[in-house]
Amino acid sequence: MTDSAGRWIERIKAFLGDRGYAISESPIGTSVLAIKHGHSFGPFLPYTDFFFIHDLSTMRAPTTFEALHGQARLAAEAQYRLPRALRYHIPNTVSIGVSVGGLSAETIEFAQRDKRDNTYIGGEKNSTYLFDVETQQLYSQGIEITPARYGARVVTTVNPTNRTHELMEEILRMLVGQGD
Repeated sequence: MTDSAGRWIERIKAFLGDRGYAISESPIGTSVLAIKHGHSFGPFLPYTDFFFIHDLSTMRAPTTFEALHGQARLAAEAQYRLPRALRYHIPNTVSIGVSVGGLSAETIEFAQRDKRDNTYIGGEKNSTYLFDVETQQLYSQGIEITPARYGARVVTTVNPTNRTHELMEEILRMLVGQGD
């Protein structure tokens, strides 16, 4: 791990640990894994967050983060027996990349790409976040807006992507000293 990225990763681990995430080594590479079980709506809508945290400082290939995210999704999927279409309890797979020395345009584009593929099947949510230590920026797909009745559009924290996005913004504020 590079020194600056390592410090950010340690602070992210501490932040998540304080919020009830179990921290362990990841089954993929030298990453960190943070897991938390919860419910999005009172006792309803159970989920499990799988946060895979990677130091991307030495991984310069543009497709590395995308490949790591694919491996993370497979690792989270392996924890479930039911096919995706039959699930009530869903995994929320999140890949977090921390980098010193910049990120490629392709890596940033992947992080910002909407991950709602196969929404007709359901049974899984996934998203990606990049923290750039030098510029102190967060790259992601942002908030998901949900279509509602009569053409309305709403933003809900019941949506795992939106709940995670708010958490990542809180982490960034903490990392850059605005949330201490």
